Amino acid sequence: MPSALAPIAPGCANRRAIRGYDFCFVTDPVNYGPLAKILASRILDIPLAVAAALTCGFYWFVWQESMKGTLLHRYTTEHSVEYIIVAFFIWV
Repeated sequence: MPSALAPIAPGCANRRAIRGYDFCFVTDPVNYGPLAKILASRILDIPLAVAAALTCGFYWFVWQESMKGTLLHRYTTEHSVEYIIVAFFIWV
């Protein structure tokens, strides 16, 4: 197989073969590992958790006995689609 970088960098100390071609990396490819994935997933889940808590709090408030018969109760609890619409409204 021909070497893609052989004429350009013959003394490359960090050479990798990828799909039959040689590549010379100045430094090792960055590997952040599983810690970065865990931290990223926790950061992304915080807004979702806050939105879910706000949705639950909203429906706890709407299901109170004093809210029965109000327009807010009527327009947000009569059908299952309305629960989803309110949840999306809070999440966005």
